[in-house]
Amino acid sequence: MKKIYKDIETAKKIYLEAKKSKLEKVELSLIDDVRDLLKRGRNIQKEIKPELNKFNGLLRAGGELTKKFKELEVAAKDLGVDIPNEFKDLQDIAIEMENQGKAIQKAYNLF
Repeated sequence: MKKIYKDIETAKKIYLEAKKSKLEKVELSLIDDVRDLLKRGRNIQKEIKPELNKFNGLLRAGGELTKKFKELEVAAKDLGVDIPNEFKDLQDIAIEMENQGKAIQKAYNLF
């Protein structure tokens, strides 16, 4: 009876060691997967960040366009003439550029 008990205990130890070994392999595999995903994510961040930094140019362009449009409005008013409709669209374009630049800036700040 002792021999059977000892054999059962030995078999149980072997089973637990085998199970532990498989678990360690799975854990190591998961760690490798996590490292690979982290590396890919970091590489993507490095690629995207310079592109997102272009928001500065978009903000400046929109701001300058707004400034020039205001100068145009003042000059037109001083001369007593109306601003042509195609120039009025400039204000909308400037606002759009500034809004897009601000949105991209928010995304950039996440990095």
